[in-house]
Amino acid sequence: MTGIHPSRVLRIVVVASCCAVAVTSGCAYEDDRDITMPVFSADGSLIAYGVANGKLRFLPAANLFKEVVESDVAIHWWPVDRPEDGRHVPVAAKPVMHDTVWVRGRLFLAFSPDSKHLAVWIKKRLFVIDIASGEQRPVTPRGEVISSFAWRGNDEIAYAAHTWITGLRKDVSDRTFWRTRIDSPASQRKLIRRDKAVITNVSRAVAFYRNRATLEQWSPNGRYVIYLDMELGYKKQTVGGRLRLLDADTGVTTVFGRTGRSSEFSYYTVAWKADSSAALSFRELREVAGRKIEFPDRFYETIVVHPATGKMQDLTEDFNRSFSRGIRLRPHPQWTLEGSHLIVNTEGNGYLASLDPWQLDPVGRRLAPRGGGKFGSTLHPLPVPGRLWGWDSDGRPCILDYNGRRLSRFDIPTGAARVEYVLGPKGRRIALVTPEGVTVRPLAPPITPSDE
Repeated sequence: MTGIHPSRVLRIVVVASCCAVAVTSGCAYEDDRDITMPVFSADGSLIAYGVANGKLRFLPAANLFKEVVESDVAIHWWPVDRPEDGRHVPVAAKPVMHDTVWVRGRLFLAFSPDSKHLAVWIKKRLFVIDIASGEQRPVTPRGEVISSFAWRGNDEIAYAAHTWITGLRKDVSDRTFWRTRIDSPASQRKLIRRDKAVITNVSRAVAFYRNRATLEQWSPNGRYVIYLDMELGYKKQTVGGRLRLLDADTGVTTVFGRTGRSSEFSYYTVAWKADSSAALSFRELREVAGRKIEFPDRFYETIVVHPATGKMQDLTEDFNRSFSRGIRLRPHPQWTLEGSHLIVNTEGNGYLASLDPWQLDPVGRRLAPRGGGKFGSTLHPLPVPGRLWGWDSDGRPCILDYNGRRLSRFDIPTGAARVEYVLGPKGRRIALVTPEGVTVRPLAPPITPSDE
């Protein structure tokens, strides 16, 4: 089953390239477009992505003219082996007005597990598109801000929404969790839980984590969600709150983690295993129980949550013993495909971590030792059991096993080209994203699983 960030799909960005071009002052007219990162269906047969075509407009504003970009947004999808059968539909009745071409980071897609429907989260609303007919229908009412969603089977979606409360400051909202069938009107949705007036400035909070994690992180099967009670600080640029695990079947929540605060540049992420059996909750805290963590020291709260049993495996002491002083992690820790190890990257090396007991294996250093053996390659997950990818001693991407043994080259774009890419399920195909569009091709040589 599939949430907003499907576990079976791997997103890899080689060279970050923002397709949205900032408006240049003085221009009377400019066309540009933005393309979202594509998503594959669970079986790898379909691919979908959003496209915004923008035009610069001047709008009257306080006796002056304000420059805005008017974007027409459409969703494109097609069978990966028959791109000529592709279709597209607009998703907004009126053009979207913004200061840049609009969709990157503001539109999210997810196929249903049976690949018959496509969920589209855009412009504070959640829509579902029927793949066969192209018909789209809203599944959420107006007047709310949608901040996350996940598929629950083929016919139901769970999502989180925020509603402002009459009589209170406009930056205070209720957070609600809902279940809705995609073939029923929004009025028949079912409330899972309501947290009253618990979040400050939800619009800023959504933007705060847009490149790291949404406010709520759903399990791939849509049953569980982990979220942070946000308390944003305006002057100190900090964020605090407690973590909660919510069971969407029962509505029961479990509070866990430490009371602390982070800076706006600190890490906060949740990484679910592909089978939804466990999640890694990871936060970098700058203040813990009233005690400030002074630079260069770092404090990483690291907890593995087992939602079915309620077990909380606190790895904070082990993790900080390994990585605290002056070591910055990038990117966030992730699970291998089968969930047997955690992948942890620092600025100078990549590690595989075993949890019971806690052990670190410097796999990246064995793959590509440098700096007298002190440093090595970073490591990255692949949608294939027993396989990772990293950079060999010659600076070329390659496939490796969990022992750091180089197996084959990895056929991905490198260099200065403005190319991003996504691997499909089982690593059989690769989708290439350029400012001109999206193309799909087989990955050659193919990634061989460890059991073959």
